[in-house]
Amino acid sequence: MNSNENLIILAPKFEHLRRGLSEFLNSNGISGHVVFLSSGTTSLEPKGYVFTKEALIYNAQSVNSHLGLTSDDIWGLSLPPFHVGGISVLFRASLLGHTPIDLYPWDPIDISNKIIKNKVTVISLVPTQVYDLVKYQVRAPHMLKCVLVGGDFLSIALEEKARLLGWPIVRTFGMSELGSQIATAKSSTDRELKILKIHELKTDREKRLWIKGLSLFSFEIKLENVWKLTSSKEYLDEDGFYPLPDLGFIKDDFLTPLGRYDGKIKSSGRLIDLFELKEKLDRHMLEFDIWGKMDLVVRPNERKGCILLLEFDKSIDSKIPEMFQESILPIIIDEIKSVDKIERNELGKITKFPPSSMN
Repeated sequence: MNSNENLIILAPKFEHLRRGLSEFLNSNGISGHVVFLSSGTTSLEPKGYVFTKEALIYNAQSVNSHLGLTSDDIWGLSLPPFHVGGISVLFRASLLGHTPIDLYPWDPIDISNKIIKNKVTVISLVPTQVYDLVKYQVRAPHMLKCVLVGGDFLSIALEEKARLLGWPIVRTFGMSELGSQIATAKSSTDRELKILKIHELKTDREKRLWIKGLSLFSFEIKLENVWKLTSSKEYLDEDGFYPLPDLGFIKDDFLTPLGRYDGKIKSSGRLIDLFELKEKLDRHMLEFDIWGKMDLVVRPNERKGCILLLEFDKSIDSKIPEMFQESILPIIIDEIKSVDKIERNELGKITKFPPSSMN
């Protein structure tokens, strides 16, 4: 790749946008950047980020250093190579002097054999993949020292089941806007998320997180009939910090995420913590071995402010969602209904939860 060329990385469903996007970037004088659409975007509202290559390198170097990785370690690529989770692995592996071992598309049955055959020592997964390993009772290969898990909500119950199979889960917290990780545990035995050295974090009165760092995106890009470009500088406060859509608690160099900034809703006068509810839903689904087949959906409502819906895959017994409703009283779910399928994107995220801005 020529240093002045833009590297545009798109999911297959967005390939038809490549030419127009390339022309738009060139017409705005943007060259030598990396461009991708975020994991939360849809075909109806494409949104992505434009990074300098240096920004992504900073994040990749910081992650490798944070985990104590050396040239003896081998990255496996088990996430889509067109989302930030996969793109970041490409940069991390390159800095260690190798091309990551291709473990994508995801196959939980064969993953251990591939890891053993290629001597992979570190991979990144999303919770849906962790569930697959638990469902099929796949044991972790002995040489695997780190399984980074981020990208979506990972319930404690699911993590515990994966650990019993030997998977060295290392929790991480990141955002597409920062080119991947923001804070990560040091090892699979560490529960605290240590903030990467390239970032500076603060909170405001509402406990919302704000970040300043070397890996922040340069531009946000959206397609709204035509492509639109917004500089990251337009979002910064007077001290140069960027607002994250999350709440958190910071002590020394450690971060405790407290859920989404928009993760609490008020319905009929009752304040509901969606992420606490999601933890309970995950435990319920694991208990009945139907993980991923139920979904909480929030919709605005003129009288109540918003209403809470519980959708469930029509293949499961309707008594199971009814039992969940009973287990969370006095919180009332306004509507419980069956659907043909719970929709997920390429990273396995349920596309309707939470109500906004999930990356």
